[in-house]
Formats: sequence, C-alpha cells, structure tokens
Amino acid sequence: MMRSNSSNPTFEHYLRTGEWLSESDWLDRHEQKFNPYHDPDDGRFTFAPGGPRQNLGVKPAIPARQRQVVRRPAAPAPQPIKRPQVRPIPGYPETGNDAWRKANDAIFERAADNFNATNRLKSGDARYMDPHLMKAWAMFESGGKKEAFLSDPFQVNVGDWDDEKLKLGLVRGKVPGPELSAYAGLRWLDKKGHLTIAPKDKPKITKYINLPFALMRYNGNNKIDSNGKPHKHNYVYGIYLLYNK
Repeated sequence: MMRSNSSNPTFEHYLRTGEWLSESDWLDRHEQKFNPYHDPDDGRFTFAPGGPRQNLGVKPAIPARQRQVVRRPAAPAPQPIKRPQVRPIPGYPETGNDAWRKANDAIFERAADNFNATNRLKSGDARYMDPHLMKAWAMFESGGKKEAFLSDPFQVNVGDWDDEKLKLGLVRGKVPGPELSAYAGLRWLDKKGHLTIAPKDKPKITKYINLPFALMRYNGNNKIDSNGKPHKHNYVYGIYLLYNK
C-alpha cells in the first residue's frame, strides 16, 4: 500500500510550485523554532516573556493589571436656590428722606430665617414665611409713619393686650424695637393661624388653617370699611396686593 503524502511538506511544496526538494533541503530552507514564551493572561504565544502576541490587523490585548478604569466624572452638586432678598415695596419710596424704610430689611430676613429654621419649614409649606412678605406686611402696618416703623414695625404691642404676649418677651406698654417686634410678631401671627376645633363627643383638634387666615385674625378689626367689607379682610387683601407687586 502506498503511503499518503498529504502530510509530507516536500510533496505539498512540489504540488504548489513544481519544485522537488528532499527532506534535508526542506529542513534547511524552512527551519522550525520552538517559542517558549506565552501571554500569561490568555496562554497565547508572544515575542517575549509577557509581551503582546503578534496578530496583524488586531489591536494587542492589554493585560488586566495595566488596564485603566475609565470613570465618569461625578455630577455637579445641586446648588441651593437663593431666595430673593427683600425689595422696595411699590408706593413706599426708600430714597432721600424716606431711606428709613429699608432700615429693617436685614431684621426681616433674620426673623424669617429663624422662624422657618425653628419650625423646619421649607418654601411651599403653609406656615413658611417669606421675608419679602414680612416687609409688605410691615409697610401696611406702619410703613407710613417713620416712628412706628422703627420702633414696632408689626405693631405687635399696640392695641389690645394679651398676657400670652409675655411669653414672647413683650412687656405691656413698652416699645419692643424692630428686632423683638419681628420675632414676637411672627409667633403671634403663627398662633392666630391655628384654630382649635371641638367635634361633638371627640377630642379637641388644633390645626393650622393658612397665612391669610392668620393675618385676618392678627388684625381682628371687624369694622366695615367704605367698600362694604370688614376691615380685617381689606387688611389681608392690602398686604398681598403690595407683596405681589
């Protein structure tokens, strides 16, 4: 039986080229070498110890220990929304001889911030106090008279006395000054905004209604004005009219 030459390299060379080489000639022309090197990551042969394997047209593999982890940049931290500072109230000039109307701006801001922080209130909460609303409120209460605005801008210690005001640091008949007027006025307003309800055969419930309700009770004047509405209603309307301008 004739042995197959399918695995004979000299015979395969003869079929391709027509050139007949002996086995010694073939070995001399095509020296075979042993490559002891391999890639430690995947076991494939390389040019040098641990070096990249030759693979024409293909990007050499990068060993895992040399790979760089690409991290996305962290998203910028959200910036706090700055609430607008108190502004001049239309109809109440603050220049020249009327510059005294801006003397309490920082006081209104501190008082509102303190009240909101103490009660853990955020913008949108029913009891949250905007310092600019405080200024509109103070202008409606006393902004037409310099002495009143600089001594008790919220007129919290004017009119009917209530011993509950002692808890707020007020003294009957004593001018509080703008700082105490703002502090006590806010808390007295907050008290007026709460209403106690006594359902039949059920425990009493105290809940906060809303800020307009609180302002209406803060004024408390039931006298009917020339427009046919109670003064306390016109009081609330007037304050919000200045605030929204």
